Amino acid sequence: MENSLSRLANTNTLTVALLVLAIALTLLPIWFGRFYAIGDIRDVYIPLETFFHQEQLAGRLPAWNPDIAWGFPTIAAAQIGFYYPPLLLLRLLPIYFYLPLLLFLHLSLTALGTFWLFRKLGRSNYAAILCRATP
Repeated sequence: MENSLSRLANTNTLTVALLVLAIALTLLPIWFGRFYAIGDIRDVYIPLETFFHQEQLAGRLPAWNPDIAWGFPTIAAAQIGFYYPPLLLLRLLPIYFYLPLLLFLHLSLTALGTFWLFRKLGRSNYAAILCRATP
């Protein structure tokens, strides 16, 4: 009994490691600076994150962004997410490093959560990986 539990734990550990490795390899171009910024990522997200990054490093709350139209109250906009806890910590790093890292962390946590959910529901490792691989 103990041997089969140990084997199951090793199989799950290997599967999780391969899942995270697959995500890291998928994001390989991003790790080397080839971030294909299009649409809202280019026009909205990166400029706002750049502004937040500069303001946070300067020790200021980003209450007003003068670069958007005739000014924009960024801290008052609920969707902006300045206070998102992982970003508050990651913004201490250079922006070209923390944006891909944030993407990697989100994708990895989503993959692992989906994998463990389907394992908990009694599905096999292969089924759990397949469920994670489909949108």
